[in-house]
Amino acid sequence: MRIFAKVPGGENGKDETLVVACTDPSRPLSSIVEELIARNAIREASGIGEKYLLRLAENGAILYEESRIGDVLKDGDLVVVALQEAISGEKVDRHQTNRYITENLIRTSEAEWIALDGHSLSVEDLVKIGKGKYRVKLSEEAKVAVGKARKVVDDIVASGKVVYGINTGFGRFANIVISHSQLDILPPLCS
Repeated sequence: MRIFAKVPGGENGKDETLVVACTDPSRPLSSIVEELIARNAIREASGIGEKYLLRLAENGAILYEESRIGDVLKDGDLVVVALQEAISGEKVDRHQTNRYITENLIRTSEAEWIALDGHSLSVEDLVKIGKGKYRVKLSEEAKVAVGKARKVVDDIVASGKVVYGINTGFGRFANIVISHSQLDILPPLCS
């Protein structure tokens, strides 16, 4: 599962959107913040009344850090991350934090859809995808192409032919053939 995390003020002072791979959906949402801290994408909260607030960009829902990732997020969700500060144990007016979050929310109705066809994606479209201006789907043409590619792979497996990366190891393990019965231990090519 991949989660997109929008964080304020990266190296150049602009907001950045990072991909966070979540291999264990039973982990708490706080692990997303921990991953961003480990990557130096955000600074560690001081712990003196300071913590990160996560909101689902699609509808603005507050995500509680104790919730399990798999219970509240789905693959490809965009989460807005903002620092919630407090001084002397009292909550600071959250106007600035809430304004940042509100400005960065992406309402489903406001985001346009772009269909990827494997041929026409422009740099401008890619930037808009990264900024959350487009929601992404596959075109019918691309779905057919993926289906055909999957059939090629399935036919190779059924034939027993040895083909690099399909039924062999990778890199220095390229000469190791993986038996048909063990192919399910390899990462799926597409589901």
